[in-house]
Amino acid sequence: MSKNKKIKQINLTFRKSGLVSRLIHKPNLLSIKKLLTREKAEIIQTLKAKTPNSIYELSKILNRDFKSVHKDIWFLYNIGIVKFKSELNGKRKSLKPILALQELKINLKL
Repeated sequence: MSKNKKIKQINLTFRKSGLVSRLIHKPNLLSIKKLLTREKAEIIQTLKAKTPNSIYELSKILNRDFKSVHKDIWFLYNIGIVKFKSELNGKRKSLKPILALQELKINLKL
């Protein structure tokens, strides 16, 4: 394994008092489904395969509504999977979404 490889590990633990995590607060399968959706997986795959210059461009590549992509990309940003690079396109500033890691490990304790 490469020393430069960025790995993010998310530990989800179910307890009677609730799911212990900064990201998900309710101990149910719907909360995990929110983390692991097909749409978020497509965003991750697209960021890996292509280099969209903005969230708007990413939404066009995915053929999805901008608002939905925006919501998903910020969710991925908040858990550390995506980061943004601020770029100036002409007179307009945009945020270029970039994968922040090369591997994601999810440990689930029931």
